[in-house]
Amino acid sequence: MSGPGHIVISGASRGLGAALARRLAAPGVRLGLLARGEAALQAVAAECEARGAGVHVAALDVRDVAALSAQLLAWDAARPVDCVVANAGISGGTRPDGTPEGYAAATAQVAVNLLGAINMVEPLLPRMRARGRGQVALVASIAAFRGLPDTPAYCAGKAGLWAYGEALRAAHGPAGIAVTVAA
Repeated sequence: MSGPGHIVISGASRGLGAALARRLAAPGVRLGLLARGEAALQAVAAECEARGAGVHVAALDVRDVAALSAQLLAWDAARPVDCVVANAGISGGTRPDGTPEGYAAATAQVAVNLLGAINMVEPLLPRMRARGRGQVALVASIAAFRGLPDTPAYCAGKAGLWAYGEALRAAHGPAGIAVTVAA
């Protein structure tokens, strides 16, 4: 992507997603910010607007496939999305009693960290391919390469995300879609 564009970021209400939104905010840039926490999301949006960016927000969970897809496609119809950043993530880890994460925490982490990223990317891929351009950015972790005893499902989700990104790059790179996986 060169110059101002339309960038959609999940997990944009705090942490890396909020920092990325603030960094990218500039005149001519359109930001689509997604997160579950609406109040924090609105605060980040206000900061980005103060920097000159056009901003739209949606308080959504990346696990809600139908709502997320509808929102992404609506934003893309209004102004083509140049870059999608799948950043939303959660971790579980060891429980207070010292036992490892349980089934519910493990499945939630994979649902957000891997499937949530897929839910962010897949609705936009056909449109990016049709335009012959686009950028997909996936936020993985060093945990993708090293099994950490306190967070096995987090590691599994991030490893899956890394492999998904490599496969996307091979499948869609020739069509003009750049794929970046950050760890």
